Amino acid sequence: MTFLDLLLLALNNLRRTKLRTFLTVLGVVIGIAALTSMVSFGTGLEKNVSDVFAANDLFTSMTITSGKLNFGGPGEAQGLNDTIGKKLPITDSVIEVVSKFPEVDVIYPEVTIPARIKLGNDSATCTADGMPAKMGNFKPY
Repeated sequence: MTFLDLLLLALNNLRRTKLRTFLTVLGVVIGIAALTSMVSFGTGLEKNVSDVFAANDLFTSMTITSGKLNFGGPGEAQGLNDTIGKKLPITDSVIEVVSKFPEVDVIYPEVTIPARIKLGNDSATCTADGMPAKMGNFKPY
């Protein structure tokens, strides 16, 4: 059989099984469309999240605490929030030393106090954050 004979045989078989050929092509088209849309959606979502994080300086900021942070989750029961070593209070002199590093653009103290808000019979737990007023000049504040 020559190549031309094989090509004619394949075309005749496709012509005889029109429904199967149509359904196969339709399945491939739907699969490619679904895959393309999922990849596009994932890429767009990743870009949106990255843009929000970048706008809030979450990629370039760091929080330093003098004690442990207690979020009250499952890690607390496993002892993951235990502090290691001696606690060093963060004073103005520590802030001054850290601010001299060339990588540091802005450093400021922040006080976070847990609070419970009550209005009538409703109550909610929140945190009250305090920082210097000059931080209003810096983003994201």
